[in-house]
Formats: sequence, C-alpha cells, structure tokens
Amino acid sequence: RTMGILNRQKFAFENYGGTYQLQLKNASDLEAVVYLDEPFWMATSAPADQFTGDPVLLERLDKDQNGRFQSWEIREAARWLLEVLRDPSAIDTKSDVLELANLDTRHAAARALQKTAKQVLLTLGDDKARSLTLNQIRAHEAFFVQSKHNCDGIIPPESVDDDELKTFIQDIMRTVGSAEDHTGAIGVGHDQLN
Repeated sequence: RTMGILNRQKFAFENYGGTYQLQLKNASDLEAVVYLDEPFWMATSAPADQFTGDPVLLERLDKDQNGRFQSWEIREAARWLLEVLRDPSAIDTKSDVLELANLDTRHAAARALQKTAKQVLLTLGDDKARSLTLNQIRAHEAFFVQSKHNCDGIIPPESVDDDELKTFIQDIMRTVGSAEDHTGAIGVGHDQLN
C-alpha cells in the first residue's frame, strides 16, 4: 500500500546494494517521508552525534533525547513542516528567513508560530515586518533568557520589585528549597510553591 502511494506520487527510488531507497531531492519529496513505513527505511535509527547541522535543530529533532534519530522522529518532523508551510518549496532556497505569509494558518501549529513570530518582531521593534530571520529569533531568545521576566517558571527574589513579595519568595526558598532558572539565578518555581 505504501509503495503504491509513493509510486503514484512520482517519488524517485534508486537501487543501492540490491535495495531500492527513496531519494529526497527537494522539499516536495518530504511528503514521501510521511508515508514511508519502517520496512522501507535503510535504517530506522542513527546516532545523533554522527550528523552535522544546526545544533539546535539536531537537538530538537531528537524528540525523546535518547541520542538517536529514529524514523518516527523524522516522519513527525516532516509531517509538522508540511503542515505549517503553505509552500514547502521555500525550503529549497535554503534561506534562514521565514516569510510569515507562508505559514498555513488553517493549522493550530502554524497559528502558534505566527503569533510567536509577531511577538518576536514586536519585541525587536519591527512589528510591521513580514518575515523573520533565524538570527532575529536567536537574538530575541538570548535577550529573553537573560531578562528578569524570562517565562522559564522560576522567580528569583531579585526579579521582583515589591519588597513583601521578595521577602515571601526568600522565605519559601529558606523553608522548602529553591530552583535554578535559565540564567543560573536561584528562585522558586512550581514545585516550591506547591
């Protein structure tokens, strides 16, 4: 059944050592990955440290953080990418720019991306922009993580202006312990508040 779907879609297969393997030549071929069942993969798992590329992408691709890329993770990533983009051929340009108009907002994940992109652009003072670069995202992320209100769920006492609230946080830390936030600051989080 899978081979029938793949052959009807005109995806290319090449013979390597006696077995036919799916060839991914462009972004539109990613659709084949979604349909490719386990028996048709040359390998269903590979060590993540053997791949080169953007370290953040590689880390996020390894969803279960077991140090291996598994076929289900690749299929899930391809499915997500095809769902959020109106035109996946934009991937073929190998650009680090996301055109907001290319987000397929019929899907919840694309709407969430669009909302986040607009928030990043607003924070960067460029809320009229129609695109977002990877550098802008990383600059925003670095700024956000270092800010005192970084939404990581940990509230250090020094991030609070109200003296009574600051004392309350310090009392919690002395009584039940503390947690470390993204910046290394010590404060209270969900567990301590509970």
